[in-house]
This record gives sequence, C-alpha cells and structure tokens, in this order.
Amino acid sequence: SSAGLRVMRPASRPKAPGRHGCATPPWRRAGAQPVPLADELTVSELDDDAIGSPARGLLLGSPEERRPGTVERRPGTGEPRRPGTGRFYLEELSCFRRVASPSAFCSHRADALFQPDAGLRRSSSEGALQLLPPGRRRSSGRASLEGNSADAALEREYIFEKRASAAKLPLEDSTAAVLDRILPRAPTSPPRDPSEEPPRAALGQSQHSPTGEGKGATPEARRRAAEQQRPRNGAPAELASPSPPVPARIPDSAPTAPSRFSTMQAAFDSFAGSVGSGAKQLTRQDFTSFLDKHVVGLSREDHEQIFDFLDTDNDGTVTVQEFANAIEAAAPVRTIEDLRRKWIALGFSSMRQVLSQMDKARDSTGRMTRKQFGALLARVGVEDEDEQGIVFAAICNPNDASGTVSLTELASALAAVSPSLLLEDIRQRLVRRHGSAMAAFREIDVNANTSISYTEFVASTVRHMRLSTYEAQKAFRLIDFNRNFWISPAEFLGALRISEAALPLELIRCKVRLRLRDICAAFEGRGGASPSGSPAASCSAGAGAPAEGGRDDTLPLFPSDPGPARDPAQLRTSDELHDLLTDVHLTHQETEVLFNMVDIHNEGLLTPLEFVRGLSRFAPSCLLEKLRLRCLQNRNHVADAFAGAAMERGHKILDAREMRALLEGLDLVDGVNVEAMMDLVEPHRSGGMTVGELIAALQAVSPSVDVALAPEERDAMARQRIRWQMAPFHRSATELRRHVRQRLFSEEEEEEAA
Repeated sequence: SSAGLRVMRPASRPKAPGRHGCATPPWRRAGAQPVPLADELTVSELDDDAIGSPARGLLLGSPEERRPGTVERRPGTGEPRRPGTGRFYLEELSCFRRVASPSAFCSHRADALFQPDAGLRRSSSEGALQLLPPGRRRSSGRASLEGNSADAALEREYIFEKRASAAKLPLEDSTAAVLDRILPRAPTSPPRDPSEEPPRAALGQSQHSPTGEGKGATPEARRRAAEQQRPRNGAPAELASPSPPVPARIPDSAPTAPSRFSTMQAAFDSFAGSVGSGAKQLTRQDFTSFLDKHVVGLSREDHEQIFDFLDTDNDGTVTVQEFANAIEAAAPVRTIEDLRRKWIALGFSSMRQVLSQMDKARDSTGRMTRKQFGALLARVGVEDEDEQGIVFAAICNPNDASGTVSLTELASALAAVSPSLLLEDIRQRLVRRHGSAMAAFREIDVNANTSISYTEFVASTVRHMRLSTYEAQKAFRLIDFNRNFWISPAEFLGALRISEAALPLELIRCKVRLRLRDICAAFEGRGGASPSGSPAASCSAGAGAPAEGGRDDTLPLFPSDPGPARDPAQLRTSDELHDLLTDVHLTHQETEVLFNMVDIHNEGLLTPLEFVRGLSRFAPSCLLEKLRLRCLQNRNHVADAFAGAAMERGHKILDAREMRALLEGLDLVDGVNVEAMMDLVEPHRSGGMTVGELIAALQAVSPSVDVALAPEERDAMARQRIRWQMAPFHRSATELRRHVRQRLFSEEEEEEAA
C-alpha cells in the first residue's frame, strides 16, 4: 500500500539554466535535504483522478484545506507564500515531469490516457506538466503560477509557439482501418496508418469533443464547430486553399459509413430507413436529416451542394442507387478493379473513354514517370497521391529499369478486370447514337434479313464508328458465338449486354474471377463432360485448337470422360445453376443475373460451351488464370517469369504468333489459349501487345484474398482485432501507474540513504 508514502518538496530551488525547466532535479543536488509538503499529500492523491480533476488542477489543494497555523515559504528564498497562490512553482513541476517513464510506448499511452476529453495532442513545453489535458493546463495551471506580467507574457508566447509547431498524435483506428488490415484489398498495398485517417469531425462518434460535435449536439453547434476548424489567416498555404468542389469533399465524409456500419449494405439500409414508409428515395429535407444524423461537421450549405451533386437526374430526390454511386466514387482505390468501379461511378460509360481523355491531356507521347502518370490520373478523378502510387505499382513492370509506365499498359490491366473494352466502347457509342442496341442492329443490317454478315458488320463499323479493320474483325469474332459467320439479334444483344459498364455487375465479375477454380471444380464434380462430338467435347479437345471459322476462346474446364446417364450438357434453369455453384457463395439473384448474361440465345437452356464462352467475355481474367498460375510456379511474382524476356524484347509489340513462341520458350504456354487471350486484353488498334502490357494484365488479376467472408464473420474478426489492440493499452496504463509509484518510492529511499 502507498498510504504511508509521502511526496517530498526540495529545500532549495537551483537557478534554471534557461527560461524554463531545471537542468538537475533539486533532490539530486549535493546537500539538498527534502522537507515534507505543508499538506503532506500522499501518492494516491497524486493519481490521475486528482491530476485530471477540474476542481483541483495544478493547485493540488486550496487554501481552505491547509492546516491552520501553517506558514508556507517559497523554497530557496524563504519568502512567505501569498495566500491563494498555487502550491508548486514552474521549476518544481518540471522536476515532476522529468520522472522517467518505463518506455516510449508507455509515454505515448500516458498521453492518450490522461487526455480523454480533448484532441490527442503532445505539448513539448519544458515548463508544463505533460500529462494534463491541454485545455485545463491553460486555464487552471498557468494562471496559478507565480510570476510578474512580463514572465506571463513570455510564457504565453512560448506556449503558443510550441503548440503551433507540435505534431498531433495519431487518431484512434476506425473500423475501416481495422478491416483493411484484416482483409487487405490488395496484397501490395500496406494498411493505411491511423494518422492518415480523416479528421476527427469525419469520424463521427469515434472521438468525443467538447466543441459541440457529440451525439447530442445541435446542428447549429456542429456548424459553429466546423467553422472553428476552418483555416484562418496566416495558416499554411495547403490549409488556406479555397473550398474544394463537392466531388472532392465527399471522400472526406465517405469513411463515416464504414466506421459506423460493418458493411455498405447496412449503410444503405440505414439510408433508406431514415425516410420511413419503406421508401427508397430521399427528398432534400430528408437527406439533410440523414446527414445530420450520420455525417458530422457539414454545414447546411454543404448539404445543399452534396444533394445537388447526388441528384444526377435532377428529379428532386436521391435514390439508393444514386447514393451507392456517390459512395463508390468516393471509395479508396486499392486495386485496378477499384479504379474501374470508381470511374463507372463517376459517370464514364467505357474505359476507352477515360483512356482517351488521359491521352488528350498528356503533354508528350511515350512512357511516363510516376509524377507524370499521377498528374493524368488526377485529371480523371484519382486525386489522392497514395492511390496514384498504388495504380502505378500495379501496372509497372519490375523488370523495367526505367521505372516508367504507358497508357497501353494501363489499358491492358483494365481489360483484364473488365469485359472486352472494344465491345464496351462499341456498345456505348451505338446506344448513344441510336438510342438502343436493337435500333443499332437494324442500322447495321443493311439487307434486313435479320442477320448481320461478316461483310456488313466490318464495312459499317469501319465507316460509321471509325474502327480499324483489325478492330472490326476482332469485334465480329467476339460477337459471333456459334462461329457460323453470321450475327443473330440474340448474339448481338447478348454480347452488348455482357459488355455493359454497371456497378452491380462488377461485384459478380469480381466473385467469378476470385472463385473461378471453384466453378471449374463444381462442373467437374457434376460430371460436366459430354459424349464425343458434342459442344462440350469440342470445348475440352484442346485449348489451343481453334474451332472452325475462328479462334476458340473456351477453357478446358471439363474432363473428356463421358458423364452420367442424365445428359449433363444442358443446365435447364438458373435454380439448377445456383445449386451447382453453392460452394461459390453466389446469391440466388447473382446466379440468375449470371445465367441471363451467358444465356446468349435467351432459350432458358445453358450448355457448358455457352457457359464457358460467356464467362470468357463476362470476366476475361478467366483466360489469364492458367497463365498466371504457371508464372507463379516456384516464383514469388508473375514478373519473375519474364525476367529474361523483358530485357531482350524491350517494348516491342508482339503478335499472337510471336507471343506464343515467347511463352513456349519460357515454358508457360501449356493450357493457355494465346489467341483468345490477346483478343481480349491487347490494347493496340492494329493488334499485338508487349511483354510489359502482358505483365500489367497478369498483375491486375492477382487475387487479394482467398475467400469472400460473410458480414458476420468480418464483424467477429473486427471485434477480436480491436480487443487485441486495446489489451496492450490497458496493460500499459496499469504498468505506468505502478512504475510511477515505485519510482517515487525508490527516489525517497535513495535520498534517505544519502
């Protein structure tokens, strides 16, 4: 017990070497005899409760608490202390401050422990008790110290300078940061440091503040608090810049949703539930109420501007889909898939449209450095420098000593996580020109015989859409599913439907990419082979053997042995496909959407051949999976497989024949359909791709996680991770108190022994 332990006051005060602080604690000077305090405060009274009490502050007792008849004298001079003044002097406080902490870790935790009611700040003043809250230190501690007006002015100036230059401590982790460390969205992107999280006002209730930002604060109080946080005159240039536009301000408040809700769907449900009556849209007034409830620190003017930005159709309401688009546009970019979703949410209807804008904006042709590439990304909505660096690293060839990238490498990476960029661009231009895909079909069908011939398609697209002859021929191959050199209306509409740029389809495409091997295993386990001569048999006959009339872009998913007696070559309904893909964790609605996507002829019957060909167009990364796995055999990175070839070939454009010869020389061609792969990911209008562009495409499809966890599992992992993080904090707080008491006790014993 520490009840009998007394805190001793030094008998004399040495002269401080500087304006503040003392060079040597008085109790370590030779001949210094400690005397007890007038009140003989125990160590327990110096605990954090006494130090943090607003009634006591630095006074540590009032004149009324002193024993009658006690005359307090100033150490060193022997002058009587005037009634009503503080109990300690500036140098004495610095001596208490200089008691060594157990470690830097405990020092950091002490600041967090003793400052629960204000922003976590570190005061580096040599004349202040570091563990006191900054607001109370200013009001109760400084005013009670002895000194004339000149000393007080110098003290205030010194405190102002120190506080202006002091660095803020890291903020507490939000749920988004914890989840990002548990399930990183990209293996190459490290978790974001908590100090890089948005300001406290954007974190809602994650930290309490006495300035009106709490849960019970009124909108007017929050508006005043937001006004106080805005930079004043004399602030740094980067802080005093004009208010950014609405799209740039949305990312500042976007992390509020993942910090309050475990999933974005929960945020959408709360968004819709704020209206009541089951409505799925919000009026301007309802939207303002929603922001007041879930997003702290925005003024009414910000509410109006954000509402106008979200209301894309200008109908006076914001739907859940419009809200989802805004959140997706503000989401951080960690992978190439995130980049694609961000551009779709920003309103780009095709990736070629984005690449065209970037090509027009750059100053010079050729390869670009990290800075030049980041400037182009900023032109199309990716303004964060960390996100620019992630995209640059995702497409950069590690074997290239120049450390540069090109737009064609970005195009190849986007093509690997998208449907065919060529068909996506054709769909966007046809719909914009004709209003619908069927109207475009009738325009191309010159003979009006309900089918488009090879000659009609190539001539029309070259003349009206400014496609090169090679692009027109490749587009015809991608649309002609049954390889009969005629495009039916069902094939035309189905190919354009698969190529649509829509956010709901991106999630399904990502799941198909991550679980491709499980899909293959599901078909093989069912006995997905068919008798010789059937479409499925031709599918499994060999990946490199092209079918009659064009390239065969199917995958060898199915074994060559015959299946069971029941004909397995047809999946009759989407329910049957859902039962088959149970282990893939696709919802029933997602399975139905996928079924309708790959059922090109809309017959309600899905053969394995149609399914595989549909997957190769819906998720082109399927055609890269075997090559990626071959590259990773006995290697840590896909670029390591091309280390020698990258130096020899450089940036030379290779056609399909040359690329096949290169892969054969590297022993990577086994099971890879080179021609079909290049049809989907080659970025040049005249065909072909470089080794660096192929590496960029392979790096873009590298999966970040093995499985997609359910929201309940993510919540459980997040709670466990938070408990692990808080356990050292509780231990350090206990160790800090015990160490301070032991340290004071040992100092007193040393003085008594001396």
